[in-house]
Amino acid sequence: MKYTGRQGWKASRKDTWSLTHTFNPMILAGLRAFRDIEKHGVPSCIVDHEASEKDWKTEIARADKEWHEILDKMIYAFDESNDPDMDNYDFHFKREKIEEESSEHFTRVKLKVIGEDEHARYIEDEEHYKIKRQEGLDLFAKYYNDLWW
Repeated sequence: MKYTGRQGWKASRKDTWSLTHTFNPMILAGLRAFRDIEKHGVPSCIVDHEASEKDWKTEIARADKEWHEILDKMIYAFDESNDPDMDNYDFHFKREKIEEESSEHFTRVKLKVIGEDEHARYIEDEEHYKIKRQEGLDLFAKYYNDLWW
């Protein structure tokens, strides 16, 4: 993606192959910079407006902490390095030929997992990642209009 001045942003065909791949680094950098700004407000929907004047400073501190936790969850969702890497797990696949008579000119194979416990751990970690990532994406959508200071 390029910014062309008066014509605005221009996307090339290459950019559209995976908009997720194109947008994630930009959104991630923006969210990290936004989180690190010292003075910004919090969305009013996470502030208890019924808090007494006496407890107002405590309530604002609580809401600010919650807002940073929400931002961290959004950041997690856009940081692709959080996705478990198969290379960090001790398993692999072995191809096994399936013997069957066929007039077709191809060989059927099945994949057998070598290191089933590690494979199961990878699958579990991948599922945990998907759940946390979706939570961050949902929060990004929910608070999209609140990302300003």
